[in-house]
Amino acid sequence: MRTIQTTLLSLLIVFTLATSALAQVADPIDSGETILNQYLGTAGQNLYEFSGSLDDMVVALQARTSGNLQCGLELYGPGVGDPPVFPFLLRDCRDAPFALLWHQLPDDGTYRINAVDCYGNWGDTTGGYNITLMKQPGSLSSLVDPNGGFIQSGETKTGNLNVKGDLDAFEFAGSAGDRAIILLARTSTSDTLQCGLQLFGPDNIRKTYECRNAPFAVLLPELPLDGTYRVIVGDCYGNWGDTTGGYNITLMKQPGSLSSLADPNGGSIQSGETKTGNLNKKGDMDGFEFAGCTGETVTIVKTRTSGNLQAGLQLFGPDNIRKTLHCPNAPSATIPAFTLPLDGTYRVIAGDCYGNWGDTTGGYSISLTKVPAAPSCCDEDADGYDSVACGGDDCVDSNPSIHPGVAAEQCDNGTDDECDGPVDHADPDCPCLDNDDDDYGNPTNSNCIYSGLDCNDYIAEVNPGAEEIPGNSVDDDCNPSTLDYPAAANTIAASYGRTSLIGSGVFNSLALVLMPVGAVVALRILRRKR
Repeated sequence: MRTIQTTLLSLLIVFTLATSALAQVADPIDSGETILNQYLGTAGQNLYEFSGSLDDMVVALQARTSGNLQCGLELYGPGVGDPPVFPFLLRDCRDAPFALLWHQLPDDGTYRINAVDCYGNWGDTTGGYNITLMKQPGSLSSLVDPNGGFIQSGETKTGNLNVKGDLDAFEFAGSAGDRAIILLARTSTSDTLQCGLQLFGPDNIRKTYECRNAPFAVLLPELPLDGTYRVIVGDCYGNWGDTTGGYNITLMKQPGSLSSLADPNGGSIQSGETKTGNLNKKGDMDGFEFAGCTGETVTIVKTRTSGNLQAGLQLFGPDNIRKTLHCPNAPSATIPAFTLPLDGTYRVIAGDCYGNWGDTTGGYSISLTKVPAAPSCCDEDADGYDSVACGGDDCVDSNPSIHPGVAAEQCDNGTDDECDGPVDHADPDCPCLDNDDDDYGNPTNSNCIYSGLDCNDYIAEVNPGAEEIPGNSVDDDCNPSTLDYPAAANTIAASYGRTSLIGSGVFNSLALVLMPVGAVVALRILRRKR
């Protein structure tokens, strides 16, 4: 009997609040907006309204700012009928100084949020509060609170939860199977912020959250869908919305950019190489990538070079799953002789891990050493083509841009990009290289007008189609077998161990003898013409 009475009382309360709500003018609230300095008196209620669409996700947070208020929130759907009746959808009532609800909207229309108290007996406590609304899709910020916006892989952004109940939102694009690493870190020890993160997917459904009553929060989800993801930043010190302060938020996505214009640290790293970087703000992370093969062992060492950095390392595999980490709360971190389980691209995340991730800063060096498996045979550059040494057809297995099937030959890099034999302008993908415009190329190319190698591509009179001119010491027709001198002269030259008589003693002697004879003959011809 008591249970029935309690149930009927609850239904009566809901009906009474819904009915009284109709008599009130609702205050508009927009996505990304926090309405400050609201007050609930005894048996009070305040009404807010916003426009929503089918399948939108709405997140609302009410946080006490004064008094003994135990917060409560109710969500009502679009009004139906005349006068309109607003159907009850959802309530959060936890006898606490905050109330938090999220709900995927069932229809298009104008929705209403009713703010009440719910300490044991509804309407029994009073006090001030702030209320924030986030809607996905919807605005990420407001003119009063510009924090939030789009964030890219490799980027760190700053923000401030400067009032109780504040929420900020950041969005990024992701694909199914991507790995997202999101780190939120408090920036000032004088602040009280205890960090909280919520991640919502492209379908507007919450995928995961982190609330550890600490000055940092970290998420490492594998993304289930293609589309736009939204990260809600709040506090979660026992009660959501109860602490405030500045923060940095960093996103690393695999695959995705390793750095940004503002933070260029990170990139590819090769075996035997040492690189330097700087975690110059709290919550910063840098990413490094290398190609690995099944059975190889890698040793990664990160060492502080400046600041108070306590080094941390995480290693993610080609399947975007974290394989190992080292967080020693020390100036150096090492992943020693780790055996790689897969072929492909591995990513190292360099961060700090002094008690709280993202809490210390400073410069560092990072080195990679790889020991090949025995025998070593794999797709070293992770481009999907095995090396020639392994029976594959990748002619340069250390460069993922070089393999069969690339879009086209690069014409001036000295490399057979397509692994099909011809290099640069010898490849039909490239235009004929004809420097002297005689329609013969060097190298030969099917795009040249005439076939054959131009042995001197800077003299137009020299090419495979030219006629050999005897005695000029030039291979005019680009055919070494064509004699440049009469056979008799060449026979004489050969007897002296030379290919030509020009410049030899025999040639000079003959010239001295024959030149006068030639002069006499010329004079006689001139006299006859007179």
